[in-house]
Amino acid sequence: MRIVSRFKVLLAEKEIRDKRQITLKDVARETGVSIYTVTGFATNSLREIPSEALLRLCEYLECEVGDLIVKSAIITPVSMAAPLGV
Repeated sequence: MRIVSRFKVLLAEKEIRDKRQITLKDVARETGVSIYTVTGFATNSLREIPSEALLRLCEYLECEVGDLIVKSAIITPVSMAAPLGV
């Protein structure tokens, strides 16, 4: 079982809702979350999940924590779903 981020999916949905392209730098600037943490969510490369960043990203993406990070038993390529919090 792994914990994976659905950040890219939720960001794509926000782009559709807002009718604009949103870069990771935009997310960092608009949320106050560091670019390194935003990139970690986008690439599923975080080893720990900063709770304040998680809450800010959920607010920005208009989602619940359980929408952003989920348990996954599916094995996927590392670039798509590396485990979080391992």
